[in-house]
Amino acid sequence: MKIGYIRVSTTKQALDGTSLDDQRKTLHEHGVETIYEDAGRSGKNTNRPGLGAMQKALHDGDVVVVVALDRLGRNLKDIAALIQDWQDRGITLIALREGINTNTATGVMVAQIMGMVAELERKLILERTQAGREASIASGKIANRPKGWTDRKALKAWNYVNVREWSITDTAVRMKTSRQTIYRMLDRANEIKAEVQA
Repeated sequence: MKIGYIRVSTTKQALDGTSLDDQRKTLHEHGVETIYEDAGRSGKNTNRPGLGAMQKALHDGDVVVVVALDRLGRNLKDIAALIQDWQDRGITLIALREGINTNTATGVMVAQIMGMVAELERKLILERTQAGREASIASGKIANRPKGWTDRKALKAWNYVNVREWSITDTAVRMKTSRQTIYRMLDRANEIKAEVQA
């Protein structure tokens, strides 16, 4: 069974319907029978009702069709994780713009490359974070100074910026701190997330 997924990022796009209509029309032209959609939902957030409902409905042998990979998300790691999950469940992905079909040898290779790039990205984040910490300790910048915020607050700042899509300035005002501190909190949150996924 061919199942489609469409998404637009902003509420205005969703209300206008243009982007959704174009995607829906394209998928119908490619024989898609059922379409799940997320209107006004950012690709940064993987917790989307339409995507979640489709995940629950998918079965072995189904084919997921999207107009483009970026409809699934904006983070390579998240997209690669979805593709791997579907491969493990016997579900094929077809991304029309990129010409990806994970039911072919080339499509599987592309998916594997995406997974390796995502893993490299995760390792680089860890290395940069560790190098930055060691450099700060060596220069004495953080040797005797408490950071003044917790990991929980760092994750909250990450949520404000990456899920709610607030600006750094708005987040700093909300959390009553400086922009520089927000950047440090985001670095720590990325480190936490990478450690959890390791």
